[in-house]
Parts: sequence; structure tokens; C-alpha cells
Amino acid sequence: MTEPAPATGSLFDIRLQRLRHAGKRSSLYDDTPLSPLHRLAAKNFAERLADIHRTFPRALLTGYPAPAFKANKKIEDLIEMNLCPERTNFPVLAGKEELFPLGDKTLDLVLSLLTLHNIDDLPGALIQILRSLKPEGVFLGVLFGGETLHELRDVLAETEMHLRNGMSPRIHPFADKQQMSNLLQRAGFGLPVVDSETVKMSHESLSGLVHDLRSMGETNILTDRDKRYPGKSFWPLAENLYKKRFPDPQSPENDRIIASFEMIYLIGWRH
Repeated sequence: MTEPAPATGSLFDIRLQRLRHAGKRSSLYDDTPLSPLHRLAAKNFAERLADIHRTFPRALLTGYPAPAFKANKKIEDLIEMNLCPERTNFPVLAGKEELFPLGDKTLDLVLSLLTLHNIDDLPGALIQILRSLKPEGVFLGVLFGGETLHELRDVLAETEMHLRNGMSPRIHPFADKQQMSNLLQRAGFGLPVVDSETVKMSHESLSGLVHDLRSMGETNILTDRDKRYPGKSFWPLAENLYKKRFPDPQSPENDRIIASFEMIYLIGWRH
């Protein structure tokens, strides 16, 4: 798959995104335990599919290894789409939501699991997903929302202001529920429903949080990210600040930190 250079004005660096995604796939396809957030999203997807009283002859999945969904009896033929198909052991379609490779009215179901928050043209991606669905086709999506990593955002901003008297983009901007509801309606989805939950994840340290983000392929891919070395004092200062401001209240020794992940769930139909 050709790796396009970041377009002028692009929010995300797709070349770097593919590299990070490739690193994530190596854990998703071996015996390494999946991220609790991916497991939670997959569980909620399965529950939502169970509430829809029909089967889906042809479905497309992005953002999660297809074997986890191939056993779902509601899905007859499942296609996976991702940025690095060479990392899989079965046929995978190369692409992403904003570069949708499928034609109009070719799918009965589209599942997008924790990928849409890394899309430059989110309105355009939703329109392409809608067009790919057959009449009465269903779209199920989940993405990280506005409250995601707000603790890390605050800590890194304060650390950088202290050391540099300025800030650079380090955490992605995330949409909120109202924005996603509006986008679904603008794209033309029928009966759109948007809901969310915020999951609090406990970590031993800031470096542990960053390690987990890296394993999920969720570290900084912003085109305008600061590529300079932040200095040897940056991360120790951020670590100390994080522990003071956002300790895990459930930790007996008060020696762990908490990180928030808002999961926004979407459902819409093609009339």
C-alpha cells in the first residue's frame, strides 16, 4: 500500500499513523492480551448487534482483528479493512474510512472500532460509510470522545508552560457527543443514536500510561506535533505533576494515577 505524505493542512500524519498502527497489529494478532478498551468496545458492539433482529450477509470491520467477530452468528461474510494488511494471516482490505475503497450499496453492516478519532475528514468518512451501505444497512461505530486523556493533556500543557513558556499539540482533539450526533445527521443517517461512557484506567506511572497508549497505536500522530527532544527534565516533571494532581483514589498507597477515556458509541441506518 502506498504511503501518502501528509497533505497540506492535514491534522494527522497518515504515514506515521500507518507505522504506529503496524506496531499495534503485532500485539493484536498474537497471544498478547488486547487492550481492555478494545475488549469493552467489542463486547458492547456484540450486545448492540444482538438487539438487531436480522443477519448481515456482508459486513466490514475496521480497527479490530476480524477473528474476534468471525464467530458472531449474525455476520455471514466479514471483511476487515486496515492500514497495514500485510500484518495479518488472512485477506484484509487496505484502506481507512476517509479513503473508502468500496462502492455504493455493497455492505449490510459497517463496524468502526476506535478508529474514527484519527480521521482528518470525519464528515466525509461518515458520508462514504453511508454510501457503502445497502438500504436498511447499519453502521456501528465507537471513538474516543472529548474527555479522553484530559488529565494527560493538562499535565503536559502545564509542564511545557513551565519549561518553555509555551505549548505544542501533544493530545489529539476529540469530538463530543453533540458534535457526533450532528455529524451523523448531516451525513444522512437515519435513526441516529449517540451515547457514551467514560472509563477510568489505573496506571502505575505516567510511563506505564504512555506504554499502553503506544501498544494501542494511540500516541501522537498530529502533523503539527513538536518533533524536538523535550529535554531530560520534561517527563520526570510531568510524572511528578501527574501523581500530585490525578492520583488513583482507589489505590491504597495513593501511588497510582488515573486516566480517563470517553467512549462515544454511534449507530445509524441507511434508509
